[in-house]
Amino acid sequence: MSLKKRTVVMLAVSTVSVAAFALQLRSPTGQFDPVDYNPDLAEFRGTVKAEWIRTNDPKEAKKFKLLDTVEYTASNGSLWKADSGSEIDGASIPRIFWTLVGAPTTGLYRDASVIHDVYCDNRERSWEETHWVFHDACREAGLGPWKANLMYLAVFHYGPIWDIEGDLRRGVQSVNEETAEKMRDFCRDNPNLTIEELRLLDPRVWEI
Repeated sequence: MSLKKRTVVMLAVSTVSVAAFALQLRSPTGQFDPVDYNPDLAEFRGTVKAEWIRTNDPKEAKKFKLLDTVEYTASNGSLWKADSGSEIDGASIPRIFWTLVGAPTTGLYRDASVIHDVYCDNRERSWEETHWVFHDACREAGLGPWKANLMYLAVFHYGPIWDIEGDLRRGVQSVNEETAEKMRDFCRDNPNLTIEELRLLDPRVWEI
């Protein structure tokens, strides 16, 4: 680890406890221990095939329906499944990041966004594990390290959060362009951070 990277990470991690009260919902709960991406274990099965949902409701007009089931085995061996008939729209990812990495329906991380959307909707697993598998699946789908890290930080800090019963505690948060660009620059400068280092980062690194 370079001195620049190590200094940034140490400063960021050291302030987590100070920020914990104000950022309770964005701090690790300890309910899940992530592992780093392992290309020898991670695997998608099935091809994403979807069709637009016809509706007169503007809120539903951007949704797709999966025509086939897609499965993902994550780097920790867990199995994730997006069943045929599931409705997806990429809305589990703050929209500002679509302009930096690409839309979830067309970009390299399309398959990862399908898994993420489904589990953000059904909330069968913890929010931490669900956002972690998005990062893992982004890497397996072909997204490079810094972009996958950016998308992980986007959903970890500004994506939906729910409690252990699956009740939504907070929806997707709005992120301004300046903050998103600072996050992008940080991830570009520190592309090799581990998943543990990423989740311990204090968001004030880019919010200040």
